Order: sequence, then structure tokens, then C-alpha cells
Amino acid sequence: MGQLRVYEKSNEITAIPDLLKSLFIEDCLVSVDAMGCQHSIADAIVDKQCDYLLAVKGNQGGLQENVLDSFRFALAMHQLPFLFYPLKRYVC
Repeated sequence: MGQLRVYEKSNEITAIPDLLKSLFIEDCLVSVDAMGCQHSIADAIVDKQCDYLLAVKGNQGGLQENVLDSFRFALAMHQLPFLFYPLKRYVC
């Protein structure tokens, strides 16, 4: 976990790649809210040898519908076996 101060003339989108550079996160899963669902951020996460989980909203030029279509297709083709396993909840 990490945080970085975002200055007045900046924003989260430009700060996230800088934050990622400062973290030792190889082989981790990085999750980012919908504001961080950007090519540059996904690329920065992959450059750190990590996987990512990005939130997607409907205001990203059809991205949300493309993601939903991909899951619908995979579900129809029975390619989502994890949906058939019981989900476990972990509380820290």
C-alpha cells in the first residue's frame, strides 16, 4: 500500500505511475478505481511485473460494454469455471 501527495496542478491519473515507480510490488495484484482506468496506468502496472484489476465505468467510450460482451461470450462458451466454485469471504 502506498500514497503520494497530488499537487494542485496535477491529478491522480498523472500521479499513479509515479507512485507505482516507488513501490516494490512485483508479482502483486494492483487495484485501481475507475479514474485510474487508463492505458498509461495499466502499462505502468505491467512494467512492474504485476497484474491489475481496474474498475470500469460507462463513461469510457464503450469500454464497459466491450468488457461485458467479453464476459457474456465467455460465460456462454462455458469458459468461466471460477463462477461455479463457492466464493470465500476473507475478513482482515
